[in-house]
Amino acid sequence: MVWANRAASEVTYSSGANKSAWQGQYEVLRSCATAAASGSNSIANLEAFRNNIITDRITTLEEWNHTVSEDEAASLTGKTQGYDLILALLNEAGSAWS
Repeated sequence: MVWANRAASEVTYSSGANKSAWQGQYEVLRSCATAAASGSNSIANLEAFRNNIITDRITTLEEWNHTVSEDEAASLTGKTQGYDLILALLNEAGSAWS
């Protein structure tokens, strides 16, 4: 949740496309942190959780490829960065995370 809180802080102090990017990143980080904290079935299996994140990241990139709005593109870029961060953290934590 620390990363989500940092992104939320950046949303507060940003403007324009940067604000949209931080907002997108915050949404992803908050969602993943909430799932992890709840101990939901979606994270019971680390590999399944990772695969869901990868699938969501691919979907976000596909949406980004079809957007024409600068704010929406920035938000989707932020979401992609959020997914990348979560995947990096999961990789770093490895089996110790689960």
